[in-house]
Amino acid sequence: MFSLFFENLRISLAAVMANKMRSLLTALGVVIGILAVTLMGTLISGLDQSFEKSMEFLGKDVLYIRKFEWFGDKEWWEMKNRPNIKINHADVIRERSRYTQYVAPISEWWTTVKRDENDIGGVRVTGTTDEYALISTAEIDRGRFFSNS
Repeated sequence: MFSLFFENLRISLAAVMANKMRSLLTALGVVIGILAVTLMGTLISGLDQSFEKSMEFLGKDVLYIRKFEWFGDKEWWEMKNRPNIKINHADVIRERSRYTQYVAPISEWWTTVKRDENDIGGVRVTGTTDEYALISTAEIDRGRFFSNS
């Protein structure tokens, strides 16, 4: 049994030595293949982490419902004709959903803010409820939430 094993080993080593270039290229191909698979796995893992990090600003486990698409190829006038989302829709979601912890309706508008002789353009004014602070990663620079009462 061992003599058969050693005979096979001797024949295979003789074949490798007789075809050195073929053996070298085969070994090189195996090494390149293993490296390629390993690097692709690392690259995909890095892309996954990068994507998750770039989407953190939206908040985890947050569902946004909007009249307009965030991305897409629909024409704006098609989306403009959709019905407006109203504050009572948030109340219905809060009451009927078994999985919802917080619901924060948001209304935003870019405008110019004026006080006395001073005005600042391009200010985003956001109207929402106090639950917004619990689901959003946004930080409020100035202002406060009004009480619900």
